[in-house]
Amino acid sequence: MRDIDDFLTLVLPNAPAAPEPTILRHIREAAATFCRRTRLWREVDVIAMSGRPEPISVPPDSVLVEITACSLDGRPLEPISLVELARLRPDWRQDGCNQDGCNQQVGNGGARWYVAPEFGTIQVVPRNAGVATVEFVAMPSVMAATLPDFLFDLYGSVIGDGASAGVLLTPDAAFGNPDLGAVLAARFEQALGGLCNAGRRGQQRAPTRTRGRYL
Repeated sequence: MRDIDDFLTLVLPNAPAAPEPTILRHIREAAATFCRRTRLWREVDVIAMSGRPEPISVPPDSVLVEITACSLDGRPLEPISLVELARLRPDWRQDGCNQDGCNQQVGNGGARWYVAPEFGTIQVVPRNAGVATVEFVAMPSVMAATLPDFLFDLYGSVIGDGASAGVLLTPDAAFGNPDLGAVLAARFEQALGGLCNAGRRGQQRAPTRTRGRYL
């Protein structure tokens, strides 16, 4: 992780008179927009499942955007929405468990789906114990003091454009420059559009799936 102050050098040439707190706020916002739109910040958490909802551990200074995949003991599970799950299995919150805990294998050979009953948590259905491998997209938190190295090393100019645009387009600011801000904002949007497929494809450059994994 890289200290967020390192990103100041990407914005100050465009907005030398802007206050540092303002610049840092827009750096966080640009980085969050970048990660949310491109889905390039990918993480994996390995969780010992007890059959109950378990929290997903995210890196420091980050928040979870979307769960992209989950497997239990090496078996891939399918995502399912709470609405669809309630329709298919109304008793899903108790299914597979009793007062003594949860079975390793229940109904249909074990768990079939994963769901997020609350933000930042995951549960397998039917409820099973085991080791879950959870893949997810992350983005910087609103008060992040650090950002991933790859945002600076690979996409520093893009983050700099987005943050500079936000600073320069601040309404009624003495340090504003709407004309330059608009140019940088357009360049930021163009870069994000070009990187969206890269985030879905990953570093291996495999073809993208057409089937979504949305919770």
